[in-house]
Amino acid sequence: MLKKNTRFLRFSHGPQVSLAGRDVAGDDPFLVWNGPHQELVITQPEHLKEFCRKDAKDHTKPSNMNLGDGFGQLLGGAVGVQAGKKWTTMRAHFDPEFSRNASMSMVPLYNCEAIQWLADLAKPSSSSVSSTPPVAGGFVRNIAEACRLLPFRLIGLVTYGETFDHELYQKLVDLNEVHDKLMLDAFFGKWNVSKLYNMLPTASRRRMQTFQNTWEALNDSVIARANAFLQTVDELLFTNIDVTSTAVASLLLNIAENPRFQETLRQEIVEMKSDPAYDVQQYIAKRDALLHYAVLESLRMRPVLWFSLPEKTAIDKEIGGYFVPSGSAVVIDWKRLNTAPSVWGDDSEVFRPERFVGMSPTSYRHAFLRFGFSRERCLGKNISEIILKTILIATLEGYSLRPSKHNAVREDRFTVTLDDEVEFTPIK
Repeated sequence: MLKKNTRFLRFSHGPQVSLAGRDVAGDDPFLVWNGPHQELVITQPEHLKEFCRKDAKDHTKPSNMNLGDGFGQLLGGAVGVQAGKKWTTMRAHFDPEFSRNASMSMVPLYNCEAIQWLADLAKPSSSSVSSTPPVAGGFVRNIAEACRLLPFRLIGLVTYGETFDHELYQKLVDLNEVHDKLMLDAFFGKWNVSKLYNMLPTASRRRMQTFQNTWEALNDSVIARANAFLQTVDELLFTNIDVTSTAVASLLLNIAENPRFQETLRQEIVEMKSDPAYDVQQYIAKRDALLHYAVLESLRMRPVLWFSLPEKTAIDKEIGGYFVPSGSAVVIDWKRLNTAPSVWGDDSEVFRPERFVGMSPTSYRHAFLRFGFSRERCLGKNISEIILKTILIATLEGYSLRPSKHNAVREDRFTVTLDDEVEFTPIK
């Protein structure tokens, strides 16, 4: 067991927690403290297979994901933290709008939005402008800041449909500034785990009340007043700003850092578009294209969280040779699982999308965590994949990417948020 409490460290210093676990247990499962809660950390594909064996559909979630009352007030009613019948009931309302077919129908609109995003990004007034001078005649942008609001806008288009206009978007952007602070409170506030503290007249309580009142009022004209519904839309929009924008930023940075693959992928895009029968939706749907492999490899190499949120076993079982009683909370060391040499080979830490050529998804089923690992996978998994591919196509059609400045991963986000800079050079 690790001696240090990982409640906050797992988000701010994930690699250090992972390394400490490796030092203590090697590849075996190990215990950590998450506040007052003990959790079992698993790191290997075989561990995940054993964790899911026989009872995956019956797994439950800890109250407020063991993150305390502050998290519960913000997202405790959202579908992503539910299980069982409640999860099934809530997903039944949302799944039709976020199905693969429904998500694919958004591709033409998303393509237009991505092109406009790139045009705005090139402007000197862009919020992600860097002081680093360009080398190749393009422009340099902080990649996390550049990608931050685009997924927010794209998911908003799905969530609100025809009611989503510039005025609503701007209100949501303004509200997001409050939500950012609430996320810091929920994930990093040492006192916000306490229900008693959250009843006191603190600045964080005032922020929560302001957000909840404004959020509910903003949605009154669009949806019925239902707390669980509001928190699920909150999860889709505000929380996914960090999750999806992190995935987009990581994808573009990986492409920038691998110029040979970047050019090969650009050539694939050019060849696809030169076909008179070209259909961007069919291209995005392909599972045997470099475009698809690039997205898979980026998600594999740069997970959006260092550690998954906990899930509880429904029966007694054995994991990694250790007895694990029913009701045990289990978390996954996301990066170690996704780079396990037993599945991915000796170059598991290398960005090489071509590795997926000829690989059956069954062969890496328990070695690749993307949008969850049980039946309760992320509601936005379809739309997120389409967002990533649409943005990548639009970007490589117009720009060559190269890394500009490397900075440390930010420690003030619950996701693995890059602080790197990328140079965009227009293709003549």
